[in-house]
Amino acid sequence: MTGHVVTTTTNVEKSLSFYQKLGFSIESINQSTFATAENTIIQLVNTKSFRSGYKLYRKSWDQELMALDKYVVYIKIENGFVFEFPGGIWIYLMIGDSPCFELGSSHKLSVLGNDCGISIESIEIAKAISIAEILGFSITSGSMDSGWVSMKDKEDNVLSIMNGLSCPHTFYNPSISFFNGMKNIKIIEKIRSLDIDIAEEITVFNNKGDVDNVIIKDPGGLGFFIFSD
Repeated sequence: MTGHVVTTTTNVEKSLSFYQKLGFSIESINQSTFATAENTIIQLVNTKSFRSGYKLYRKSWDQELMALDKYVVYIKIENGFVFEFPGGIWIYLMIGDSPCFELGSSHKLSVLGNDCGISIESIEIAKAISIAEILGFSITSGSMDSGWVSMKDKEDNVLSIMNGLSCPHTFYNPSISFFNGMKNIKIIEKIRSLDIDIAEEITVFNNKGDVDNVIIKDPGGLGFFIFSD
């Protein structure tokens, strides 16, 4: 099983320009369009009835669907199932193999830096954790008591779940988090030089009022947290 984010677009040209400016490669597989970089796969869907979310792939979801009955309502779609994860994002459980990309060290990083997984905010964090565990994720850091957890599955997909209204900044569900340490300031400068709109400048995490973290979003509303850590 592997997974990737799906973002919608009503203007393909505008979305492609956004990702190309940021150093993503544009690839087409089975009539689907993807923006890819090292460890990052984002599918662009130009269908107005589609909703942004997260796709996971497996040859069968029978066992997981039985366990999910306790928590969610899911519906059948072409080649899979879909349900609403706590926090309002759509999870697509696709039957079959995932698209194949040659990522890793041979595939360049985007301007955004180090992809550290998907972030979701939810007021039902306990329920969200239980659902993620059914899907094969295990807690690697954080705790429900601390208000956030980071979870990983066997394919190294990373999912971070934050307690609702706990983050001191705008939150787009879902978002992709990029953690860049001391390099983040230069990455922010690069983003500005590319004429990418900054959705939010964040100063709350330092005492000097410096903009050391930013949030951007793609034309379809997918969020990107460009953070130092």
